[in-house]
Amino acid sequence: MLLVWGVVALILWRPVWSRLWRMPLLGMALSKAVFPDLAGKWEIEIRSNWPIIDFQRQAAADANHTRFDVLADGTTIPSLLTSTFDVNIKQEWSGVQIEFEPTTDSVLENSRTLSVELLPSNETYRKRIAWTYLQKNKQPRLPTDEQEFFGSALLELSDDANEMSGKYWTNRSWDRGLNAAGLITARRVV
Repeated sequence: MLLVWGVVALILWRPVWSRLWRMPLLGMALSKAVFPDLAGKWEIEIRSNWPIIDFQRQAAADANHTRFDVLADGTTIPSLLTSTFDVNIKQEWSGVQIEFEPTTDSVLENSRTLSVELLPSNETYRKRIAWTYLQKNKQPRLPTDEQEFFGSALLELSDDANEMSGKYWTNRSWDRGLNAAGLITARRVV
């Protein structure tokens, strides 16, 4: 019995089970039957709708009453704000952690994973992850901003599990109608 528990403990130990996922045939079978191993370095591109929100805010405050209607035909909508980050994903039997590496040109201080749910494929979707996080910024950029807020994302994996993409949304300044949302694309680096 002790031998059985020893083998189970050894398999659950990250260096052992991650090697199982890297074995050609066994790894493919485990990725298909369980879930792909997402552990490693990733580059994430985030495209935020913040410029649109900020433009609406400025138009509302304009004394000349500049009209900005996102629903009107011919309205020029500001481009999404693009930011890139290096990310480390740690995956173990007990869960997944997604750790952002702050950059010098970002206000991001840290982003802590609260939960990641691995969603199997079905007749409608490929395999996906549902991710909830708590973000803390170094300092708010605007008086309307918040230093700490929650966010969630739903990302769909590519067939080879080297790319994930989907949408995210936050509750940042939700009580003022200023909560950001956008697109995330993650590509495996290593």
